[in-house]
Amino acid sequence: MSIKLSVSVIMMLVYALILYQCSADVGVFCRGKSCYEVLGLQKDTADSSAIKKAYYSMSQLFHPDSPSGGDDQKFLDVADAYRALKDEKTRIEYDEFLDHPERFYFSTDSWIKKSSVGRQESVLTVMLMIFVGLTFGDFMFKRASYNDLRRRLVHDPLVQERIRAVRGLPDVAVSKKGKKKRDYDPKLAESITDEEINKVVHHAEWFSTQAPTLATLLPVRMLSWPKSLLLLVIWVGHWLIVFTICRRQYGDEQKKFLIRYYLGLSQKQWDFIPEHRRQTYLEQKLWDFKTFQVWRRKQRNRSGESGGDDSFID
Repeated sequence: MSIKLSVSVIMMLVYALILYQCSADVGVFCRGKSCYEVLGLQKDTADSSAIKKAYYSMSQLFHPDSPSGGDDQKFLDVADAYRALKDEKTRIEYDEFLDHPERFYFSTDSWIKKSSVGRQESVLTVMLMIFVGLTFGDFMFKRASYNDLRRRLVHDPLVQERIRAVRGLPDVAVSKKGKKKRDYDPKLAESITDEEINKVVHHAEWFSTQAPTLATLLPVRMLSWPKSLLLLVIWVGHWLIVFTICRRQYGDEQKKFLIRYYLGLSQKQWDFIPEHRRQTYLEQKLWDFKTFQVWRRKQRNRSGESGGDDSFID
């Protein structure tokens, strides 16, 4: 008996919550009031003509520009009420909702669910618009990064000096002290091509900011993400088991990977580096992180003393 009583009490509470929620939903339309009351009408006697007449009368009375000063909030309430009642079909549904709110609470296509928030864009449309915006932003960012870095390189005296050597042009002028002048040549900068830069520049920043193409667009890159993620999980698991848990010695491929990782290079960027330079990295044991840190500090000090960015040059 007590179980039946408990079930009855629970059902009554649920029903009360439904009615409370539905009554709260009415407030979405006319702020807790009946839309008929807002227009000063009775639900049983109101028709399209009476609703329209009441709307025009009250909208003029409460309009912010009316002689009496108007009332912004009441003007908005009147507009909301008229929007809910002006169409006969929606008015019939609204009347049904007022009489039996519990029928509409679980209905996904009820008038209140369709009309309370106005026109809505589909989720697919919104996601597509966001995706297009991200793709465009990614393309513009890559193009701006490429143009900025290329401008820096073609005006770098060290890069121009190496390109002169590749072209077989004479060296730059020598100062009275016997030192080469490191002033960039504007005309030479305008004629430098990407192919020539690739021959003399071996730097992660340059190879990671190539001019964007169709193959580098975000949607195209996303196609390879699932496969790349799967391969990454397999590779990480193998590395942890073999070299972290079993503590095996690194082979040449693993050492090259660590050096490439410390340098911040992708496989494509690493392949652009001349073979003799990669071999030098191995001989210097840069796969050891402490050794790499010492080497990196020396490289930075060397770049500062030379007055240019030697890290761009092979």
